Parts: sequence; C-alpha cells; structure tokens
Amino acid sequence: MTAEERFTKIEENLLVTSRIQIEAERRWKEEAEQLRAAQKHTQKSLDLLIERQIITDTALHSLIASIDRFVQGRGGNGDSSQG
Repeated sequence: MTAEERFTKIEENLLVTSRIQIEAERRWKEEAEQLRAAQKHTQKSLDLLIERQIITDTALHSLIASIDRFVQGRGGNGDSSQG
C-alpha cells in the first residue's frame, strides 16, 4: 500500500468516525431531552402528591381531634353513663 493509499484510508476512517460521533451526539441530545421531560413530569407528580398528602394529614388530624373530643365527652371509656 502506497503512502497515498494509506492517507486515503485514514481519511475514510476519519469520515466514518466523525459520522458515528455526530450521530451519537444527536442521539445523546434526544435522550437528554426525553429525560428532562420525564423529570418535569415526575416533579409535577411529586408536587401533587405532596399537596394531597398535606390535605390528607390535615383531615386525619381533624378527624382524630373530633374522635378525641367525642370520647372525652363520653367519659373516656365509651360509657356515657359515667357511673
């Protein structure tokens, strides 16, 4: 193989390598964008879950307080006769 043939072969290999690199970068950017979109969706879902958990906790504490008041009004042991 002559020096010119080797040079041509190296050029071809470099072209193939650069095409592969460009395609890999394009795919990486697409996947990164998909991950960003998925992260936004996950964060929205998590925010909604937190909001609903706060509402549930508030309702549960209110229910517990109501039951405590009810039980205390009945004498604490469930017997309303207290005697």
